[in-house]
Amino acid sequence: PKREKKKEKRRPEMSGPGSSSPHSDSNAKRRKEPSSPAAARSPQASVEARSFAFNSGTQAMSAPTTPVRVPLPADGILMGSDGHLATSPRAGESYCHFPLEEVARFLENRGVDLRLRDLSDTAKVRLTEVMLGDRHPAKDGVHSQVSTTWSVEFDAFADVYKHWTQECLFWRRCPKFAAVQGSDFQVVRRQMSGLCYILAAAVLQHYLAVASTGDSNHKVLDVSKYLSRYVQKDVLKNHILGVDGGSSFEMFCKLTGNADAVMHRDFVRYSPTYGPSMTPEAKEDFAVAIKRIIAGLQEHGPALVSRFQVRAEFRQRDSLIEPQEQQQQQQPQQQQEPQPAGLHAMVLVGHTKSPDGQKDLFLLQNWWHGGYFKEVSAEYLASCAPEIYFLKKSVGTLPADLPILDEAFAETSADTAERLPLEG
Repeated sequence: PKREKKKEKRRPEMSGPGSSSPHSDSNAKRRKEPSSPAAARSPQASVEARSFAFNSGTQAMSAPTTPVRVPLPADGILMGSDGHLATSPRAGESYCHFPLEEVARFLENRGVDLRLRDLSDTAKVRLTEVMLGDRHPAKDGVHSQVSTTWSVEFDAFADVYKHWTQECLFWRRCPKFAAVQGSDFQVVRRQMSGLCYILAAAVLQHYLAVASTGDSNHKVLDVSKYLSRYVQKDVLKNHILGVDGGSSFEMFCKLTGNADAVMHRDFVRYSPTYGPSMTPEAKEDFAVAIKRIIAGLQEHGPALVSRFQVRAEFRQRDSLIEPQEQQQQQQPQQQQEPQPAGLHAMVLVGHTKSPDGQKDLFLLQNWWHGGYFKEVSAEYLASCAPEIYFLKKSVGTLPADLPILDEAFAETSADTAERLPLEG
């Protein structure tokens, strides 16, 4: 695909489960239905439950005791443990209640000119997920019992794609990580409805800081707290409304102290392209770019994959080899290139050869539950027109004024992504 001119406005990366892309699942379809017509009609409707325990605004149902009647909150927002709006409590589930007063106070304190009654359901979800970071400073929007680790997820991936081993990963390839003890510094971040541009920047900053400092603790940017307390009011408002995003590269510059790197002097940048009608010169340029990316992974370590064009098959599979599969399946009169569902940001963490030795394969760390790793061929990667950044200089710890989350796994539900009409 043609690259846009440099002077054009950058578009936000936002692809992910629950993003506002027309190709993504609708939040409304996944929302829980009322348990009864009465529950839907009345905000004071009750439901019989076993017991309730309150902790920091979370209403949780525990083991069966004497049945009690629990009224629904009369105002505000009730969030289910699955991250979607709830209309009535159900036995065996956990809920977060955000009273109207708390919502109004949060918006007023942040200078955000919004009223709860004017917000759509998806905007309410984004608002409350940011407020979780404000309620629980030590947690990164975590509101489920699901947890995992890098080792668990990678081992499961490698059990299917057996050509991937630990030796293919950046900390085994790059001398910068020679002094790092073990691989337990790796983190997993789950993106339920966006935020890829912050997650990719935050995770990459953490990995590079480990190489520089030798500190293998999981000191990663606390994304929910960052959104709830540190971004400008206009950014927060756009985030809640889902109308704007940001740039993963610019976010990475902020986290690494390279905010003034206008000329990218501290970075090595590659923008490989691949298409069905490439000239011999273009094919040669593609081969050179891939060789340099492989060398960059060995010399500099992991890389930021920014503005990656997500198409339907990328959501559906963990191994993407042939770049034109979807195009070939179309009818002859529909041979136009499939439109991307959105832009996405990930981290390049590994390289290996295909089992037949014919193709270069790259491993991307992703943020989607059930798809934390994506294997892509060099051809498929280039066909998605990403911008790949390696940082040449060392990286220290996060700036002291930014919030840190020391967790190997965190589930970040807030949604501030990069949308296709804009840039990420």
